[in-house]
Amino acid sequence: MTLLDRYLIKQFLGNMLLVLGSLVAVYLLVDFFERIDDFIEAEKSIGLAALYFLLKIPFILDQLLPVCILLAGIITIGLLYRSRELMSLHAGGINIFRVSFPIS
Repeated sequence: MTLLDRYLIKQFLGNMLLVLGSLVAVYLLVDFFERIDDFIEAEKSIGLAALYFLLKIPFILDQLLPVCILLAGIITIGLLYRSRELMSLHAGGINIFRVSFPIS
């Protein structure tokens, strides 16, 4: 694994964790406001509602992971382009397909 691969993987994973965390937070927030009436109506405790949302996170991750991987790849390539790192790599003779290989 070359230094370039490690750098690209580090950038990609950082972006993916950021995207994944934000999308899971938005999903849980929307789901919370949709279901809060049901919990209040059934007279359930806050702890039970929190447990419900905590146990729902693996299902949310299963749904959102493909979208997060795609968004993280696009963001990573976009940030490389914006900071002119992609142009430097291209000027150094590295093809765009070689740059996208560790990400895919």
